[in-house]
Amino acid sequence: MILSAFSVSVAQNSDKCESKFDSTLKRSIYIIVDKMPTFPDGKESMVTYIKGNLMYPEKECIEGSVFISFIVEPDGQLSNKKIFKGITKKADKAALDLVNAMPNWIPGSCNNEIVPTQMVIPIRFNLTE
Repeated sequence: MILSAFSVSVAQNSDKCESKFDSTLKRSIYIIVDKMPTFPDGKESMVTYIKGNLMYPEKECIEGSVFISFIVEPDGQLSNKKIFKGITKKADKAALDLVNAMPNWIPGSCNNEIVPTQMVIPIRFNLTE
């Protein structure tokens, strides 16, 4: 299972941080920060969480990755969770359910200020694991 996070975007705020104004949310969301948000206890802990909690849809042989987009808020809560790129309706729902149940993250920061940060993570479905 390979996990990574990436973000897309463009408006520059400082030498190291970038944000974009989200017209739907009516606020700036950071896409590049000095310190990216992290799952509690790090990447290995997230892999363990995903392996232990991902519910494969019944009667489907699914392989591939569903990419989930969300915002890590300054208090660590995840908001605005949605499918960034899916594979099937059932797999997309299973991946989104998994992210909906995740614990709060350690938020990201820009210039030592905690800021809302956009994240995209892959949830990998692999029948051989």
